[in-house]
Amino acid sequence: MGRKQGLADGPADVGIWVRDHLPARVRAADFRASGERARQQDTKGLEYAPNPAFQAVDLSVKRKIVAILAADVVGYSRLVREDEEDTLHRLDRCRAVFKEFIERFGGRVVDMAGDSILAEFSTAIDAVRCAVDTQESLRTRNLDCPSDHMNFRIGISMGDVLEREGFLLGDGVNIASRLQAIAPPGGICISRSVHEAVAHKLTLKFADVGQQQLKNIPDTVHAYTAALDEQERRGESLLQAPSIRLVWGALGVVIIAGLGIGGYFLWNVENEAGSAADAHVTADAEKCTKPDVDKDEAIAACTRLLGRESADSTDTAAYYTNRGGALFTRGDYDLALKDLNEALRLNPRSALASYYRGGAYFHKRDFDRAVADLRQALDLNPNDAMSEYYMGRSLRELGRYDEAVTHLTKAIGLNARNEDFYRFRADVLFQKGDYPGAISDYDEAIRLNPRYGPAFRGRGIVRLRQKNVEQAIADLTRAIDLGQKDWYARYGRGIAYVKAGRYAEAAKDQTEALRLMPNSALILSGRADALLKDNKLTEAMRDIEQALSIDPNLAVALTTRGEILEALDRKEEAVTDFKRALAIDGSIEAAQKGLGRLEQNAPW
Repeated sequence: MGRKQGLADGPADVGIWVRDHLPARVRAADFRASGERARQQDTKGLEYAPNPAFQAVDLSVKRKIVAILAADVVGYSRLVREDEEDTLHRLDRCRAVFKEFIERFGGRVVDMAGDSILAEFSTAIDAVRCAVDTQESLRTRNLDCPSDHMNFRIGISMGDVLEREGFLLGDGVNIASRLQAIAPPGGICISRSVHEAVAHKLTLKFADVGQQQLKNIPDTVHAYTAALDEQERRGESLLQAPSIRLVWGALGVVIIAGLGIGGYFLWNVENEAGSAADAHVTADAEKCTKPDVDKDEAIAACTRLLGRESADSTDTAAYYTNRGGALFTRGDYDLALKDLNEALRLNPRSALASYYRGGAYFHKRDFDRAVADLRQALDLNPNDAMSEYYMGRSLRELGRYDEAVTHLTKAIGLNARNEDFYRFRADVLFQKGDYPGAISDYDEAIRLNPRYGPAFRGRGIVRLRQKNVEQAIADLTRAIDLGQKDWYARYGRGIAYVKAGRYAEAAKDQTEALRLMPNSALILSGRADALLKDNKLTEAMRDIEQALSIDPNLAVALTTRGEILEALDRKEEAVTDFKRALAIDGSIEAAQKGLGRLEQNAPW
């Protein structure tokens, strides 16, 4: 018999289970596109008061001087990789905060594509006040609800822009976007023109960070950061400290030079310059190597260190490792692999570089290479929980379930507080048929993180397999509440609704799942089953024919078509479909029963 098919026999993890059920020719392309498609769909439904020009399609161009606010999520790629559905929900809530304050200060939302926000204001003061109040509101929200944590960087510029069809073009927009990239997480960075407009009109303090060479901006831009926390408001900003020390140091040198001590003057200038350079190197080294530093800052710091000619090979290997690790964490796997290859060329026995490269290969779905690197990482550092975790997940992808459980169990032994470890071991236990073990692990994952949607989804699927339909519906509903973009949870609940006799609700869930994951043969088959049970045979046949046009060998779809054909009294065709389904997956109970009914009553 072939691989088992159908919801009840699939693993609880979306990616692996669907990979087993989509036709080979579409699997890779569908899953590379699914995350971006979800993000694009997420932005389509936003209600952010589009300019009337969008509706009137006015092609006229208007030139004006405005203040531009640009904002972006800190570490968005990492957040999406960790939990895409939850991240999109958090982003929606943060967008609502931005929209509220933008409108309060008389601004206009220009765009909210992806994780970015662009708005215009008639005055710089309104833009800065909006930015400060928004950041303060988000900071309070993050403190009150750590599980909903999300940071933004904001950049503000002022200048001449062109408006066409409600969109803005020009240097003012580009500079604001680049300024936000250099703002601290949760902070605000403004241009000199904005600073001059607000410096004497607001009590807010600003730190002068000097001339900045911004990406794709030909001229340097003088930038300032706003002091938003109490330490900075007292004038103790770390960004200000170096310039203050240098001013006083230079003043001391001038005084001593005035007293005629020329030699000391020359020595002190050199010493100050060397100390400043050393301080920058030390600061970069700290950012490059500390795990809790924002990944964009870490990448920039490592890049500056790699540009120094004086770095030795040991330091260079470490910088490549840390930059590769930051790129890996950010989700830039191709760039990460380039750095990690170089790091391992310079230091072939780096456990950390081996781990990062193994993880990058895992996400690139090159599981054999992932296993090889992770094995080396564990040989060099046997107590690394994350290496054990990725080894377990890689082995699972290769179908080596017993070994996968062994490594995931070791990961849990090294860190019993990581809900992901329990969730993925539960997925493997489910695949092995150990339903009580899977339920126990999902329970623990949920205990550690009561908002962990994938664990509720997995537990719901196991309970559906155990025929605990109402409990399955409760778990899958909770998964949907926590992750509105979780198409698999909706598909699973649709199957559960059919088993509960709630056919209209089942069809509604499958329709929503199709909106989130278009052209899925699996979901079309699920909706066809709901329509069949609701005696809507024409609609059911339409869905099942479309499903089989996408994947002609999907056994659950062949089974459903057999049941539809049986209901239409086309019994010979039904027998053919039931037999084909069982040849692919002999465990499908509905196909077994259908074939038994028809053969028992033959000839018809």
